[in-house]
This record gives sequence, C-alpha cells and structure tokens, in this order.
Amino acid sequence: LRLERRSGQGAGDRAGAGDRDRRPRFGPGAGGLIDTVAGSLLVFGGGYVGQRAAAEALRRGMTASATSRDAGRRAGFEAAGVTGVDPADDAALQGAVARASAILVTAPPEATGCPGLKTLIPAITASAAYPDWIGYVSSTAVYGDRDGGWAFEDDALNASSLEGARRVRAE
Repeated sequence: LRLERRSGQGAGDRAGAGDRDRRPRFGPGAGGLIDTVAGSLLVFGGGYVGQRAAAEALRRGMTASATSRDAGRRAGFEAAGVTGVDPADDAALQGAVARASAILVTAPPEATGCPGLKTLIPAITASAAYPDWIGYVSSTAVYGDRDGGWAFEDDALNASSLEGARRVRAE
C-alpha cells in the first residue's frame, strides 16, 4: 500500500499558500506510505487495511478519520486516535472530506458498484473539497490465477472470481 501524489495542484500550490515547502507529500522520495507533514487522511472503509493506513498516518504526524457503519467500530477508532465517521451521516462525512488532504478508499465493491465512489462524490461536491490525492485499494484478484507467476499493474485484467470482477468494474 503506497500513496502516490497526483500531478497537478497540491496544497502548497493553492492561492494564498505562500512559500510553504513544495516537496512531494506522497510517493517516491517522500518517506514511504505517508510523509510526516501536516495533513489529514480520510479512509473510506475502516477494515483491516483501512485501520493500518490510518495508524500509519497518525504515526507520521497526520490526523486520520475512518468510516464505518458500526458504532462500536467507530468508538474503537476514537480510542486509537482516529476520528470515526458514519458514512450515512452526510454532515459528518462532508466535514471529514473537507478536512482531508488525502482520501483512501479501501471498501470492496458491492454488486451495485463502489460504495466509496457513490458516497464520496456527493460529499466532495457538497463540501467543495479539493484533496491532494484520492486512492483506491485494489486486489491481485483483478489479474486472475497466474499459477504462482507475477502480476504487474499494466498486465491485462482477467478476473476469475466474482470479487475480482467487481474490482475490475470499480477501477
């Protein structure tokens, strides 16, 4: 799991940003998964991978929020220093999106599509947010059975499972 900084405007390039440090926040040369900078990560899907990403953001000096439909899980996030967000609470989600410099979607797609996309696009639009980075966690299932061989990002997609096919469609 690695956050990559997209090309284009970053937070340091916005009007009124002054002469802030313009080094990459994410990606090669930025110190790994998430660099130690002021910023906030919103994880849509607070399962295993989402919790690990949020914990890494905290470790590197960022703030972190994670979504879960389960109130008990959100309370666990709070105990770990991660702001718990109910994805069905429009106001809370819009606030988390507005504060996020990076958004990571870890929730798997459902039969009807990507729940992150369906929920985050209205929240991003309503809050007029412009995060520096938005990422999606995929799976090697999109490449199908390689019989022990390597799969590379530019290989043809050949999902052989329902979950893999849903990921292909979501991507």
